[in-house]
Amino acid sequence: MLLTLGILLTTALVVSGVVVIVLTQQSLIEQVDNDLRTATVADISTTPGPPGDNDPTGRRFALLIYATDGTQIQALPSGLALSPDPLPELPGNDPTTLPEAKIVDLPAAAGGINYRVLMLRGHIGPQEVVAVLGAPMRDVEGSIEVLTRTLSIVGLIVLALILIIGWFIIRRDLRPLENMTMTAERISAGDLSQRVGVPD
Repeated sequence: MLLTLGILLTTALVVSGVVVIVLTQQSLIEQVDNDLRTATVADISTTPGPPGDNDPTGRRFALLIYATDGTQIQALPSGLALSPDPLPELPGNDPTTLPEAKIVDLPAAAGGINYRVLMLRGHIGPQEVVAVLGAPMRDVEGSIEVLTRTLSIVGLIVLALILIIGWFIIRRDLRPLENMTMTAERISAGDLSQRVGVPD
């Protein structure tokens, strides 16, 4: 009975944990995608330089700017100036291989992190350009890792507590039956002074 209870509780905890993690991950990715979509063509024309060494916030997005012939004009990494993130790795180093205005997943060129990437077309002055915005997924992945670890620890603690409490309850409920069994054994051994008490 206790084993069955443990299996049911474990299944319920695992299923609910997976649902929470998946929904949270989808919500965080949707927030990142919404931030990328708010980047308009006008934003490309105001291309800022890299953050200064004293900038404590760093750059949220990586920005790669190409001429229409595929020549790279500028590459601005995300992250802090003193510790920039590796840039997204474009297939064939060609931004036109990416679907326009559609967010896709790409790894970093140097590995280690993943990006949600959006390709846009616009102008810098009279020049037509192709811009690739990349949102690093480090924070999302870190949050999901912390959530997974927290849910696992909490789930194990809850499971252990419920099993311990269940064991004590079962032991309490079985004690009268154990007493009746011991009394019956004494009677069968010839001790007729024993009486079997029937619990209410």
